[in-house]
Amino acid sequence: PNNPLSTGQVQFGVTAKYSGTSLIGDVDMNFRVGNINFVSTSLTVLVISRGNATLRGTGTINGSGNYTFLVTGFDGQDTGTDDLIRFQIKNSSGNVVYDIQPGAADTATPTTPITGQIIVH
Repeated sequence: PNNPLSTGQVQFGVTAKYSGTSLIGDVDMNFRVGNINFVSTSLTVLVISRGNATLRGTGTINGSGNYTFLVTGFDGQDTGTDDLIRFQIKNSSGNVVYDIQPGAADTATPTTPITGQIIVH
């Protein structure tokens, strides 16, 4: 939001699954141009439906702070379309710090194709 015209490559990794009733995994996202290195500290919700996965939790940026995140991924393998991602980070006041789809509702379908692979089981 401080510089909405910033562009550049974002690298991320997301793993999440339920082990019994516990949600385990981790999320990291690095946007060098924006000086944002996000690392999850907890995962709170994972919902999977029809090739879509929505994951929420908390984390830090550059090793400090208290942020919430939303990651939504779409596995296009079964439909022959691109894998898609949405990554959003908010500060403790609920203000958007980073969003790949600025202004979109939290429930919006991801629209950004990725290089790599999304697998939703």
